[in-house]
Amino acid sequence: MLESMAYKGSSNSICGKVNGCLIVIKFFKFIFILYLIYKIIRIIDLFYCALQQKSLHILNVINIILITKILIQTLKDVEFYSFYIYVNI
Repeated sequence: MLESMAYKGSSNSICGKVNGCLIVIKFFKFIFILYLIYKIIRIIDLFYCALQQKSLHILNVINIILITKILIQTLKDVEFYSFYIYVNI
């Protein structure tokens, strides 16, 4: 909808303002996705490093999986909200 307003707005000033808002929204979306990918890759890296140890027992593997699940859940529940608060400051 913003894209159509940016190109078909009633005046040049409205088109310019809408176009500026559209650029900011796209930039925020890019930064948010980049941050999300960074956090997930860090969790996965910890997971793979732990699984590459030579002496792993099945109980240790289950524990590593549970910890990874907790880290991803924390990322979803806590860190998204704190990131949202940080960005809106």
